[in-house]
Amino acid sequence: QRGMASSISGIGMIYFNTGQYEKSLPYIMNALEIRKKLGDKRGTVASLNQIADIYIAMNDYKNGFNYYKQARLLNSGKV
Repeated sequence: QRGMASSISGIGMIYFNTGQYEKSLPYIMNALEIRKKLGDKRGTVASLNQIADIYIAMNDYKNGFNYYKQARLLNSGKV
């Protein structure tokens, strides 16, 4: 499952890196859900940051900052 999440995330990041932000988002969201189910804190934080990056790239700052905040709180142990 962890490898699956990594592979799915990789596909999403290919779309992101080629400027296809709308296509990248479902892949990263899928990886996030897998990582949450596995209890993979490090992977979950990475996915949350990637989702934030996607939203920021799409000029959706409200959602972007919301995901950055979730990542920060999880990483600090406050969630």
